Amino acid sequence: FWFYTNALYSNGPNFLETSSGYCEINLNNGTLDYVQNLSAGNAYVNSGALNPATLGNWHFVAIKYATDSLSIFVDGVKKNVTKTTGTLTPISSLLLGKRPNNTGYFNGKLDDIKVYGCGLSAADISSLFNESICKQSISVTDTLIINMNITGYNPISYSNAIKIYPNPANDQLNVSIANANNNG
Repeated sequence: FWFYTNALYSNGPNFLETSSGYCEINLNNGTLDYVQNLSAGNAYVNSGALNPATLGNWHFVAIKYATDSLSIFVDGVKKNVTKTTGTLTPISSLLLGKRPNNTGYFNGKLDDIKVYGCGLSAADISSLFNESICKQSISVTDTLIINMNITGYNPISYSNAIKIYPNPANDQLNVSIANANNNG
């Protein structure tokens, strides 16, 4: 998931928690804490201090449970790993942005919350982080060319290019799409 916080907490609200308290992710003093209840007891992993400062910045968080470890990733980078024993405790409900007793509400934004039924690789987590990065500005001196290469399973064999010019523009902006008839 992605999060953006408007407030810093010393005993932060939970981003995610089960109503039975079997797993939770929360923000405390600029670090992320994750606790997962396993059949052999609780497993805990901490992100360490987030950099850049948490307040007023978007961060991507991924938690990975494997049969022998619990890992936390922040902004596509593995921050910490804890060895574990036991199996996952089943959960029945999931709460977002608050604690089960209706306290500790999160003051911020959550986005792209995903739960997978399998462990993702470090490369998968890095890819999820990078696919959602939005570029705030692009500096171009003449013509901006955006190459649109389709990737994925059984990709289409052609690519498109979008040209935007002139730059800077005063009263007219041209947008040219190569291979526009190919539905790319």
